[in-house]
Amino acid sequence: MRQSLLLAPVYLGLCAQACLAVEPKESHPLGDPAAPEYREFVEELSKTMTAREPAFFQDHLNLEELVARALRGIPIDPEMSAGLLKGISEEGNLPNAIVRALGDKGSYLPLWVRTAKGRTRAMMRLVTSEGALNYHELLLVKDASGRIEATDIYVFVSGEMMSQTLRRGALNIIASQKQSIVSRLLEGDQNYLKHIDTIAALHRATLSGNYQQVLDLYAKLPAKIQADKSLSIARIQASLHVDEKLYLAALDDFTKQFPHDPSGDLMLIDATFLRKDFDKCLAAVESLNKRLGGDPYLNTFRASVALVQGKTDEAKKYFEAVVAGAPGVVQPYFALVEISMTEKDFAETARLMTYLEKEGGIRFPDDLSDTPVFAEFSKSKEFAAWQAKRRKP
Repeated sequence: MRQSLLLAPVYLGLCAQACLAVEPKESHPLGDPAAPEYREFVEELSKTMTAREPAFFQDHLNLEELVARALRGIPIDPEMSAGLLKGISEEGNLPNAIVRALGDKGSYLPLWVRTAKGRTRAMMRLVTSEGALNYHELLLVKDASGRIEATDIYVFVSGEMMSQTLRRGALNIIASQKQSIVSRLLEGDQNYLKHIDTIAALHRATLSGNYQQVLDLYAKLPAKIQADKSLSIARIQASLHVDEKLYLAALDDFTKQFPHDPSGDLMLIDATFLRKDFDKCLAAVESLNKRLGGDPYLNTFRASVALVQGKTDEAKKYFEAVVAGAPGVVQPYFALVEISMTEKDFAETARLMTYLEKEGGIRFPDDLSDTPVFAEFSKSKEFAAWQAKRRKP
């Protein structure tokens, strides 16, 4: 997402228990509220990730089952399977990656924990330190001893289960080391491997930041392979860095090809905002909100649209809805601070900044006069009173 749409990254207070407490108890299209032990598990997971301690998540992410799901239908030997398991168990694993993305300002909060058709799932909202938004839908299973584990994760930004992502990694290994297996794979896997050299080069170009090369390599692939969701997303991410028209075209192609994909909603919000097609932007927000079963945090997008349209009062209501509906998230307070300064309501500015310092872990500089957005406020009597009050022991 561009900065014009997402708010500037800020420190996000984390409050897993409060977030879950607002989950409705009545029947829901996404399932019924899960048993208390599942809710307690998710609260502990969010609590430990809030503390930037990934050990609990690592211990309760069943990598053996995840690998088994990834390799289903692939005639692979135990040695290669063990190698894949070892690879995802080391430093680059998902919980560690989440902690790195969180930095000192991000959050990993639960939206709900529900059970439908015998399957229990938890929806987690990830906001990175840079302000990027993602969602993880965890598939939770309880073993015979009562231990709860996550056996797979649907990652909204990638538009697929984590096991599917791992499967492609395994196919890459097979292509380079086990040619005898290729002929025994499913047809779709075989077609993918026929172009593995180009695909591997594309991924290397992505990692090195050579985005034009990514697009050039993507263009060389046959249409059937270009239609692979992960490669389509790679094209979108690369075109974002090359040319806005290419980016919008890539987004259009993706949403046409995957019209009901949650990741498409996330990307469509950005594309329609850039085009100033605010009706479609808000429709994409509504669609994503429905898929998620409701997330008050999405009011930040509605507020962003309202601000661009000059509807400040409406934007304030949306930011206040985030404050009320997403406990522990302090990001909207920064937007409200800016709005209050625009309206010269400096008493409100001081109140909001006091909250951010006391409850959000923020420390504003003592001298704000050189910061343009704070210039007028820093000359006010309210600023002087705020400074004097915060200096008291």
